[in-house]
Amino acid sequence: INTNTDYKKHYKKDPRLPYNPANFYSEEWSSWPDFLETWLYSSLEETKQAVKQLEEDYGIEINSTVDYKEHYKKDAHLPSDLKGYYEDEWNSYDDFFDR
Repeated sequence: INTNTDYKKHYKKDPRLPYNPANFYSEEWSSWPDFLETWLYSSLEETKQAVKQLEEDYGIEINSTVDYKEHYKKDAHLPSDLKGYYEDEWNSYDDFFDR
């Protein structure tokens, strides 16, 4: 389980896991990556480089949001929502995909 979406799909498999960990652990909650003990690339530029590496490693092209959604899980450190995760650095999908 690397994302909050994965968590919501699978938490019922363990009755000790809360439905909403952010509320359940509100006193100590910081973020999903911290809770899941995962990390995501710290900058948009680092993420762009990781996507280029993913293309090389798998012999694929990622030129759109559809392509990204199809392949981002191949790298556990890529966020599912680029625009939301990098909102302070975000310009556009065209900029991200160098179009």
